[in-house]
Amino acid sequence: MHFGGYARFGVTAAIVSCAVLAGCSSSSPDDPSSSPRSVTGSSSSPSSRSVSPSPTTHPSPKIATTGPNVRPGETVPVLPKAGRRNSGLGADTYARYWISTLSWAYSTTDSGLARMAFAPSCTSCSRFLSNLIDDVHQAGEHFSGGHIAVTNSDLRAADGHLNASRIVDLTLRQEALRILDDAGSLKRSSPAVKSVIYRTWLRWTGSAWTVVDWKRVVAE
Repeated sequence: MHFGGYARFGVTAAIVSCAVLAGCSSSSPDDPSSSPRSVTGSSSSPSSRSVSPSPTTHPSPKIATTGPNVRPGETVPVLPKAGRRNSGLGADTYARYWISTLSWAYSTTDSGLARMAFAPSCTSCSRFLSNLIDDVHQAGEHFSGGHIAVTNSDLRAADGHLNASRIVDLTLRQEALRILDDAGSLKRSSPAVKSVIYRTWLRWTGSAWTVVDWKRVVAE
């Protein structure tokens, strides 16, 4: 979830294209018009430098179940039951799940699970995964650290953007990130991101949630 450079976390990239981790001011979670706030978009990735099929609760054969950066006890993220309901809690749960798929991509250098969580309209989601996760994978490199965690979430009123049903503002933090080659030599690194807010637009498709856009929220 770093911002700015190639080696930074995905949220920054996502919201500025969706740059996930960038310093932002917070506002009341119940007031969608509170200021100052703006949403920007960019192609830089959060740390690297953390969704249109509906997600499954079990990894498919194409989803990585382990990887070089998996922490002890860490397993493939599974969407909780609450995230399969058309409600505010369901949207919040799904938005958090989306971030967990990005963190899993850092763990495994595999974007497969995260790509199941967003719609084609979320070009910032696709760009982040392609420019960060997939590029590192194709170079034969892998990540160390960089895991993303949600520290707060604010449910906001839908604004008509891409016919989203709900909006969830997620406050994220990301560990310091290193990119290593197959011999373990350091190629690039990015410092930890303590706090950044990303706005996640979600649409209820009739049976499941999907992410239709994702961008960083910045102070005006």
